Amino acid sequence: MRKGFTLIEILIVVGVMAILAAIVIIAINPARQFAQARNTQRRSDVVAILDAVHQRMVDNAGSFAEGTTCDALPSSASIITS
Repeated sequence: MRKGFTLIEILIVVGVMAILAAIVIIAINPARQFAQARNTQRRSDVVAILDAVHQRMVDNAGSFAEGTTCDALPSSASIITS
């Protein structure tokens, strides 16, 4: 008697593995996770820029820079949530 798997058995196993792989990929959703990571980095960058601008204004007694007409800056919360 010959030992080994039949073609049908191998096809069934490959099919089950493909279904399981599809379920895992859908559950992980890498595109959404990459987008979430990019948005987190953007928020961090915006906060760093706003902190630097605020520190510049504090260092210059409330004025942004000479020759500019920027009287007010939006709060970091309004920029980050929009």
